[in-house]
Amino acid sequence: MKRIISLFLCFVCSVSLLVGCGTTEENVEDRVFTLNVNETSFASIVQFVIQEKNLLEKYMPEGVTVEYSSLSSGTEMRDALITGDVSVAAPNIFVFTTAVSNGIDLTYIAREGYQGVYNLYTNDENITSITDLNESSKISVPALTGGPHLTFLCMAKDAGIDPSIFSQSYLILSNGDALASLQSKVEGLNASMISFPTNNKCSEDDGIYLLADGSETVKKWDICAVFCCSTAYAEENPDLIEAFYKAYEEAMESYYTEFDYWVELAVEKWGISEEVARENLETFPFEICNPEMFDELMSFVADAGVFEGEVPTWDEINKFEISE
Repeated sequence: MKRIISLFLCFVCSVSLLVGCGTTEENVEDRVFTLNVNETSFASIVQFVIQEKNLLEKYMPEGVTVEYSSLSSGTEMRDALITGDVSVAAPNIFVFTTAVSNGIDLTYIAREGYQGVYNLYTNDENITSITDLNESSKISVPALTGGPHLTFLCMAKDAGIDPSIFSQSYLILSNGDALASLQSKVEGLNASMISFPTNNKCSEDDGIYLLADGSETVKKWDICAVFCCSTAYAEENPDLIEAFYKAYEEAMESYYTEFDYWVELAVEKWGISEEVARENLETFPFEICNPEMFDELMSFVADAGVFEGEVPTWDEINKFEISE
């Protein structure tokens, strides 16, 4: 009788182990890694390289499905990270730090790169400089807390203007709508922050004037996009985040060894000339954020009244580590 009971228990344990193993395998197979690619941002050339070279598939654990999303709004990316619809995204540094300052638990992974050129345009020939704008001016940006908005604040500061005077000046217009408004001379719009690649069309229009080129501002203040994920996702899937980081590292290494490939890819994805692609890519290669500039930038935007919560420091957000 003891032998029968013993055999029965062994059978039950064996079935349990098999079921347990099956569940684990099923959970692994069910895992999906979704990388967001903001196709309107020049910095997303990194994601395009990762995608075209199948680098995620190269480094992801067996059984993980790789997918891509195409959200372009920083707030949409933030929300998708929170809900888990997206695993990793690269909102601009402003959106990321604003979220963190408001208590949203996001983890910084790596610097994506400059999102492209943000320029300030007008259709009023009497406005010749950013210093001609004042508190009664109306200025369009694609979104508050976006890269163009942040660049405009820094432009104003560098020009000796208190950025807070523009707190009631902003109109929310997409790049395309801003371009159309400037072309049709919509009343009540004095200037527009327009980014790549729409800024190329502004340059071709004789009725639109460049007030300020944001290239140097973006580089000086290190206005960039950053790869991030929800902290909960990083804790639950550390192997997937590490796999992503390895794919990111290989992509960035190829910038130095296959620069012409990056140029060709940029031409293909955005329909720009090779000259424009090379010019934009030459400003690109900075793989880590500048800690000192990050803290200075955050201090500045806090003084400008942008943050409602406590301003995060570089040491507080730079916690991601790759295990050896």
